[in-house]
Amino acid sequence: MVEWKTQTMATRKRRRWLLGLSASIVIFLSVLGFYSLVLLFDESLYTREGTFAYYLTVPDLIADAPRPGQIGQPRFYVSADDGPKPPASAVYYQSDAARGEISRTLEAYLQSKGLLAAGTLAEVYPAGWALQRMHGEEAMVYKPEVSTRLQHVIVRVENIENERSEISITATF
Repeated sequence: MVEWKTQTMATRKRRRWLLGLSASIVIFLSVLGFYSLVLLFDESLYTREGTFAYYLTVPDLIADAPRPGQIGQPRFYVSADDGPKPPASAVYYQSDAARGEISRTLEAYLQSKGLLAAGTLAEVYPAGWALQRMHGEEAMVYKPEVSTRLQHVIVRVENIENERSEISITATF
């Protein structure tokens, strides 16, 4: 009789432990799912490399872009489709590489992804005052060779101080 009670108590403890583990897993997955939905529908999100939001929202075109001479940590930006504004993703970083090296490296990368230089922002979008104000008239525009969901990529290299540049690579979908 004592043996039967011991087995029953052990079985009860095991069941409680399994129930607690199952409940913990369900709660964890629910929170993770909710957080994922919030990230996906967030109008604009700034994140760092290696975070959960980075892996979930930053497209490979932006995440894999070379960053020659990078100084410090890059910042990543993702915006959702919001009315007339199309979704966009960007990376911002500072570099101590020469401007020509940065431009050549990024152009080679974008060409390997099927994007061709279309000209400066002022040439490609002469009436695009909002884009020009945001990125500068001299920013380069790259467009896909074939029709895709990607509209264009804008690369801005701006000298800021002591041979340092601030670079932004923005993809609009």
